[in-house]
Amino acid sequence: VSPPARWYPTAVFDSKIGKTILFGGAFETPDSQPMWEWNGATWTERPDLAKMPGSGGAAFAYDAKRDRIVKFGGLLAGYSDETYEYTYGDAAWVAKAPAHKPAAGPGVTIYDSGRERVALYQGLTSELWEWDGSDWSHVGPGLSPAKRGLAALTYDSDRKKVVIFGGAVATPLL
Repeated sequence: VSPPARWYPTAVFDSKIGKTILFGGAFETPDSQPMWEWNGATWTERPDLAKMPGSGGAAFAYDAKRDRIVKFGGLLAGYSDETYEYTYGDAAWVAKAPAHKPAAGPGVTIYDSGRERVALYQGLTSELWEWDGSDWSHVGPGLSPAKRGLAALTYDSDRKKVVIFGGAVATPLL
């Protein structure tokens, strides 16, 4: 058994439970977005876990310090600028109300273990943001890559740097 085909899914590794969690993506209907777990050998569908509508194209990261999954944005009727958090203990997505937030649009996230923050690269604006659990902070100004969608983001723990790679540079990005 494996997850059905989908466009723009997101996966995060939850180091506390030792599993990769697959979220959403673009489906025929937005309500059919079950979460799946990968334990390194088999996939398990988790219909008991809360579904997150509009998670296709969203940016997800596991916040190891706070033991929760952070979601920014996604596609429903258009791009969203909403932030949600998920913990297994609560088995629910909780909407957050930050005072500041990135613009709606495609983004990628990672957990920066050196700063203990979730980092978000927002492709439409070419901005880097950090989530501390209650608010987003714009990081900058400074040198930033060209606006892009479909990029990859990672954290280099040896150099203690957030690294962005690839993506599609085009106008418009949508």
